Amino acid sequence: MARHDSEMPLMRDTPDGVVVQVLAQPGSRANAVRGIERDQIKIAVTQVAERGKATKAVLKVLADFLKVSRGQIELISGDSHRQKVVLVRGWSSAQLKQVLDRCFPPE
Repeated sequence: MARHDSEMPLMRDTPDGVVVQVLAQPGSRANAVRGIERDQIKIAVTQVAERGKATKAVLKVLADFLKVSRGQIELISGDSHRQKVVLVRGWSSAQLKQVLDRCFPPE
């Protein structure tokens, strides 16, 4: 999926890293970062939304996508919701923007 528009996902730098909005899509056919939708990074996972399985899968998919350790990805809020807020430790918004621009070029 390409970018929905030219806007970047809602993200902000913190002393610990970059905080970003994520939209989870549980029960999908494959695990993948699908693009940017409504100022959020859309992440599809095969896991169903029960007992935190989908949330764990979302965090792993994001870590794999960014090529960071799973320990660098921390859920801030949204454990039982599709909309999540995630901290990527040690990263800046500029680094995240660079990866997203390379994978999902602005239209």
